Amino acid sequence: MFRTFGPSVLSALVLVPLYVAGQSAQSAQSAPAGPEKPETTLHANADLVLVELSRSQVAVYPIDARGLMVAPMLSATQSGSTMNRKPNGFANAYSKWLTNTGSEQGTMQQMAEATGGKAYLNTNDLKQAIEKAIETGSNYYTVAYTPDNRNWNGAFRKIQVKVDRPSLNLAYRRGYYADDPLGPEHRNAAQTAKADATDYSALRTAMLRGGPDPTELIFVASVRRSSADAEPAIVESNQASKKISGPYRRYSVIFVTNPREVNWTPTPDGVHHCTLEFLTFVYGVDGKLVNMQTNSVSANIGADKFAALLKQNLQYRQQISVPVKGEYYLRLGMRDAGTDRVGALELPVEAVAKLPPLAAEGTAPAATK
Repeated sequence: MFRTFGPSVLSALVLVPLYVAGQSAQSAQSAPAGPEKPETTLHANADLVLVELSRSQVAVYPIDARGLMVAPMLSATQSGSTMNRKPNGFANAYSKWLTNTGSEQGTMQQMAEATGGKAYLNTNDLKQAIEKAIETGSNYYTVAYTPDNRNWNGAFRKIQVKVDRPSLNLAYRRGYYADDPLGPEHRNAAQTAKADATDYSALRTAMLRGGPDPTELIFVASVRRSSADAEPAIVESNQASKKISGPYRRYSVIFVTNPREVNWTPTPDGVHHCTLEFLTFVYGVDGKLVNMQTNSVSANIGADKFAALLKQNLQYRQQISVPVKGEYYLRLGMRDAGTDRVGALELPVEAVAKLPPLAAEGTAPAATK
């Protein structure tokens, strides 16, 4: 799946300045046992940072704020220094400077390459470097695939991307960590979703404001005002920020998906099981989450009804309150718990605010039983 995204999507993390002194992060891994030196600890921590950046899908664009560098011992002001009066003093100092500078810039290059970013070195035009980093990080292709190797052992797995145009230089994440998407750490996060729904393991990235719309799980959604009148309070089941205030408009969000998109687990007695998660997030124009509704629905379909079920659509309805005043965005997400596949889409509330309201609410339909 290939898709481009405009400037509203920013994946660049610009570090200004970025100084890392001493040996490279790779050589630090082979340091002898014993009390760690400060620089060894620094690079060990840098390795941990790279791991977390890779897991969080963050591209790093380091910028060396020192600009175009010249060896200090080449300056005329050093002509009478003690360094020049000692045998081999100049050569030793110059060699040390080259080693340290190469190590520092090498770490920047390593961090950029490992995360799919680009390092900007030896340039005095820092403004242009920052602008290029932001522009590059704001426009990219998303390539998605499902690994065949289901051995979730946490090991690093390399990724190689090739195109049929050899003249192009590709910047992309060089791999990923084989973490179990259904492991205990993710289940614990799902259990605390009421406190922070962005902790849903599979939906964390999918539900970010302005992020790419994942299409692993295909669904369509209908969003309409529930009634023409504003309300003084939010929907009771919503989880709203304390910083928003009424009046509110209530919207009905109806998710519709093909049952063949869903993973059904059969049992010996012929019953088919599935669990789906539905999320509706309300974001302010500043990107802050102000309200949300999350639901998990399990369906158990008997053998006598399963064939008929596959010929119709599955629907689920949620209700969400949005403040009347202000600019807001809806982020809708759906997850198949059986496969951890997700789908999401985003729309401005303004796009549906003037549509005619639903004639009557009725009972919210759930997954077919």
